[in-house]
Amino acid sequence: MTRRRSAARFFDPTGVRYGIPTWPWRMAPEHLRTRRQLAAAGQRAALAKALKARRVCPDCGRDAGYVLPRHLGTCLDCADRMELAA
Repeated sequence: MTRRRSAARFFDPTGVRYGIPTWPWRMAPEHLRTRRQLAAAGQRAALAKALKARRVCPDCGRDAGYVLPRHLGTCLDCADRMELAA
């Protein structure tokens, strides 16, 4: 029973709860791959593209040079601008 409840906690395919789509262990759609699965399959270009996507700010569109903090969802510059505007 506890296992089902914890599995349901991670079922968020729209990304509303955590900011990114999440699925419980082994329940993700077949077409999605983890970073390790991409690397093991030799798809280095796909892995580089996926990692770059984690660095691009959705607000300003620039590559921040670091992985964007999930709790902010934007680069630090955009987060600072939003904080100053509020």
